[in-house]
Amino acid sequence: MPSKQGVAGSNPVEAVGRIYKKEVLIGIMNFKSPVFLMILLVAMGAVVLFFIFFYSPSDNIGELNVTNESTIGFQNNSEVIYTSCLDYIDKAKCEEDAYNVSSNMCSWNENESLCGLKIVEEKEKFYDLEAIEFVFTKGACTSGYNGTCELTISAKARNIGTKVIEGKFFSSFVDLDLDSLVDIFPTEGPFYPGDEKEFSYVFSNLSFGNHFVRFRVDTSYQVGEVDETNNELVEGVNLP
Repeated sequence: MPSKQGVAGSNPVEAVGRIYKKEVLIGIMNFKSPVFLMILLVAMGAVVLFFIFFYSPSDNIGELNVTNESTIGFQNNSEVIYTSCLDYIDKAKCEEDAYNVSSNMCSWNENESLCGLKIVEEKEKFYDLEAIEFVFTKGACTSGYNGTCELTISAKARNIGTKVIEGKFFSSFVDLDLDSLVDIFPTEGPFYPGDEKEFSYVFSNLSFGNHFVRFRVDTSYQVGEVDETNNELVEGVNLP
């Protein structure tokens, strides 16, 4: 029977290999060894590359209220804000949101199939006054041959122009039967477009019969109007 020493020494190369593998495994398991650190770096790099090239996140991540209507514009408070009429790529949206672009109006151009600013021609501003609502209201009357009645007359002046009347103008009632001034009323500016001013006068003892009164706005022609023919109204009444 061969001795133990003979068996151990019969294959010295195999023995050296086993010792080397053991030392390599011990080196790898040592966290502080250069070999372990190199293997760790290679593994981490492989993981990073996998996420970059192969992992696809959900399509909803990073999308904040993005609509399919248009990709133009910017986000603000979860609402797409458009900065130009040209951002609207279809007619319906152009007309629906016509007032949303910097207070400018948009309109759809059929010839060019695009949304653009609506061109509004501003008319030249002008002055114009109008006499309106001339009303007679009959009050109490006395009896007898020389009977009289109370009569209230009222009318309005309205600014139908597009300019503010800054200065003063006058309105008046004239008794056409006597061809005499009944009363005159000043109006101080500013008198804005659309403004109305009412004037009234009370006859306390107007005699029986027919009476005609003229109401005129801007009696002394203080306002340079585009139309002077609408400044006057004439009404009549029969008493009692």
